[in-house]
Amino acid sequence: MTSSSLTLSLGLLVLAAGCTSYDTAARAQFAESARCPADKVTVNSRPGDPVAPQNPPPEIAADPGKLAVWRQGDEERRRDAAATIYIAKGCGLEKHYNCGRSDRHAAQTVCAEKTTDPASTAPTADEMKKCADAPKQPVEPAEQRAPKAEHCTLGEAGACDSACKASDAESCAILGKMYGEGISVDVDLDKSKDLLQLACGAGSARGCHSLGVVHDFGHGVAAEPAAAIPFYDQACAWGYAESCANLAGHYASGNGVKADLKKAGDYAKKACAWGSASGCKRLGALYLGGLGVGQDASCATIAFRKACSAGDPGACDLAKKGLADAAASK
Repeated sequence: MTSSSLTLSLGLLVLAAGCTSYDTAARAQFAESARCPADKVTVNSRPGDPVAPQNPPPEIAADPGKLAVWRQGDEERRRDAAATIYIAKGCGLEKHYNCGRSDRHAAQTVCAEKTTDPASTAPTADEMKKCADAPKQPVEPAEQRAPKAEHCTLGEAGACDSACKASDAESCAILGKMYGEGISVDVDLDKSKDLLQLACGAGSARGCHSLGVVHDFGHGVAAEPAAAIPFYDQACAWGYAESCANLAGHYASGNGVKADLKKAGDYAKKACAWGSASGCKRLGALYLGGLGVGQDASCATIAFRKACSAGDPGACDLAKKGLADAAASK
């Protein structure tokens, strides 16, 4: 199962997979999204529901190239629907998840919430290609050097410290985030910055992105958006979608850089295609206003749906409005 084929509603939580089972990953995803203590969360599983094959639309069936892509997507859709469903409950809430291996970090687990709300349904590959076409997501240098590395999990201070000392750049970046936000350790902004610089220099896109955030918002240093741009730019070039989204925002507003709506649109397309909820929401707004991209209400709704499926509740409202407007115009 590929993460791109999962139906999302609260985005992907990436965890070290060495000893992280799917039910453990689902519990962590639920605890974070529902703000419910992990020890109050229970997880059970059941087989997914089999789905019958569909017939392609006539315009797809008439084109062999499009038909091949459509059939692959339909096969993935049916396979995902039939996969084991992990049911997490706690604090009066219940959510259902698909879990699988990350196609960006093979040694990691990803879980994604299942939903049937049309506004929360992730767009198809064809819809995304039309509205958020982007190059294939790169793999950062650290991952290229050690593609099977088992990174530590956010919150595991001892494991992260050991993995970082063993030269795992991603674990250094995770540990830097923990010290920056006081997750399982006391806040230490200087130590956080040192760890993030180490991670970024060793090829971690997450490390570079987090350094950008440090300078952008002044976490332990004077806030200086212009100083954040090079770090975002490097992380985006290495495939970190959130950095691309932040660049889209800066170029749209002219904060720290000269305003350039064309660049804002290009960065937003990359961010959205690579899974950033904020990037998709920005892209939807650009399509609505025809800013840096052609004005296109349909693409705006598709981008908002993608953002909604990746966990942005504000985008869900925008997606619902777009779907309602489209239905009313017919």
